[in-house]
Amino acid sequence: MKQKNLPLYYTLLKKIYVGLIYPFIASYIKKERAFHYKGLHLQIFPGVFHPGFFFSTKFFFAFISKLDLENKSCLEIGCGSGLLSLVMSRKKARVTAIDMNPLAIKNTRLNYELNKVELEDEFTVLQSDMFQNLEPQRYDCIIVAPPYFFTDPKNDNEHAWFCGKNGEYFYKLFSGLATYFSAHTAMYMILADNCDLERIQKIAAESGYSFELAAKKRIWWEENYIFKISKNA
Repeated sequence: MKQKNLPLYYTLLKKIYVGLIYPFIASYIKKERAFHYKGLHLQIFPGVFHPGFFFSTKFFFAFISKLDLENKSCLEIGCGSGLLSLVMSRKKARVTAIDMNPLAIKNTRLNYELNKVELEDEFTVLQSDMFQNLEPQRYDCIIVAPPYFFTDPKNDNEHAWFCGKNGEYFYKLFSGLATYFSAHTAMYMILADNCDLERIQKIAAESGYSFELAAKKRIWWEENYIFKISKNA
């Protein structure tokens, strides 16, 4: 699924966004900001991925909102501000949220406390470089919105965007997944048409995992895909 040539209307929108709107967003998120979405009230720390300004998060939020998660064990890999973990908890799931960025961990814990009255008590937030500090456990549901640009990150912030020049993030993810994945695990990953999907799928296949398209949505110039990840027999 490669990015197609865009109609002129979308091309112009993208240029306006990149040239005018994106610099405003970059300045805006340098300070802590309140963010309210679908009944959840969050504070977003500077240096943590802001879910309000990127297409994929809201699409993934809507998809997760339709899943049956009651009494299920759920893992979010790379929780950021915690928005997706919070919606899983609101759906009565037992949630574990992990991130390698200590600022993201602090942010997710705060946002859980801000919304705690309508969330499940079993909500674990853990700083972990992928699975490094995560105890072995089979999860019913795993979600991940990964970094997918094949560039080496230079700091904690860039880990939200760059998966390493050689795709180190994806090698670490798929090579370590078996301890947390069972035949009954539903795992979902969101990607977009500006990533090297074939390369990501090839890395997954080396560890025995395959992709099945579960949902897609074009938002302005960007096509977003949600894949269900399965372990090959």
